[in-house]
Amino acid sequence: GLTYNIVLRDPTRDMRMLQFCYWLPYHLFAYQGVPRWLIRGNLQDLLPDRLLGDWMRYGVQNADWYIRMLRDWDEVEPELRKLPECAGLQEYLDCDKVKDFLSNIREQVEVLYASGKYTIPLTVIIGLIVVGLSIKSALFPFAAWVPDAYGYATSASGAILSGLVSKGYIFLLIKLFYRMIGTSIIWDNKILDVLFVFGIAGMIMGSLNAISENDIRRMVAFSSIAQIGYIYMGIGLGTKEGMIAAIWHILAHAITKPLLFISAAGLSEVSKDSKKFHDLQGSAHRNPMAGLGFLIGSLSMVGMPLFAGFISKLLFASAAIRPGIRMWLTLLALAISTILNAIYFLRTVIRIYTPATTSGESRKKNKVPYILSILFFVMINLLLGMNSQPLTDMIVKGLAVFG
Repeated sequence: GLTYNIVLRDPTRDMRMLQFCYWLPYHLFAYQGVPRWLIRGNLQDLLPDRLLGDWMRYGVQNADWYIRMLRDWDEVEPELRKLPECAGLQEYLDCDKVKDFLSNIREQVEVLYASGKYTIPLTVIIGLIVVGLSIKSALFPFAAWVPDAYGYATSASGAILSGLVSKGYIFLLIKLFYRMIGTSIIWDNKILDVLFVFGIAGMIMGSLNAISENDIRRMVAFSSIAQIGYIYMGIGLGTKEGMIAAIWHILAHAITKPLLFISAAGLSEVSKDSKKFHDLQGSAHRNPMAGLGFLIGSLSMVGMPLFAGFISKLLFASAAIRPGIRMWLTLLALAISTILNAIYFLRTVIRIYTPATTSGESRKKNKVPYILSILFFVMINLLLGMNSQPLTDMIVKGLAVFG
């Protein structure tokens, strides 16, 4: 902005802007079912009616570009295909070369890396990609936002954020490793060492923070940081077996953490909406279905046999059995983290099943959708824990397709 003598400011931090917006009468925002009366009135003679009228199409946010591009893809695609034929674009860009490069990008990257001339630039590019996706997926030490985001969100939002959204970024990182960069470069790159160390640090620090928490939702959120650490530790092992274990844990965590968030919400609901441990005492008796869900989710995260979490930890331990310092660090981290998991999860289970000293709220009668959601996650957890081989085979085949 300074290049064109434009000073960029955040209007939401300008008190004058906030006062202006709050002082405006409501009818200037929306009146008689028509939105944006203020700008419509002031720009009526300056902008054509098609711009002022089609407010859902113009002036959209950047975050909407993908959804809106899909909506108008039939019109967008022909225009994109015309770009290589643009004479002006060909003056600055070799379109044929770009098209050839993108068609086999992994092979091209491997050629560049093998030449030895672009080792540092490629390492920087890989590092930036890893850092960006690590922040989005809550790898320690980039996970300071997780307790507040997960802890204060609604139960449904917390379940989706923890179970699906954060895992999507890790899956994207794995896909980039296999499809764009190439495993030969990744295994040879020192960035995996950083992921391995940060993964182990996340396993330990996330668990320690969970132990110190007195809020059940924030405790589960800190637990997510620890579980993300497991996944990155598996990726950091730099082996096919470690990647299989990491993907397995992505799936195990995706079906277990929503169960914990939904169950925690049910326990809090029968404890005067309090999330503090001292108010949750006996809550599993007041809401047995939520208590059952939290018990099963806790046992899975600790790594008890018959549950999905046990399989992923077994795969991590198996992947680590090879000569070298990483074997001992992995096994030691697994042992310490499992003990810490048991401390804060089983402590919570004991608390919610300990009868309350006062009568408190009456027993909760859950609605059918809530009961079905708890039972669904419980059954999937048990199914994967007792019949893990089909899913493991699917992961192996999937990685072979990626490779």
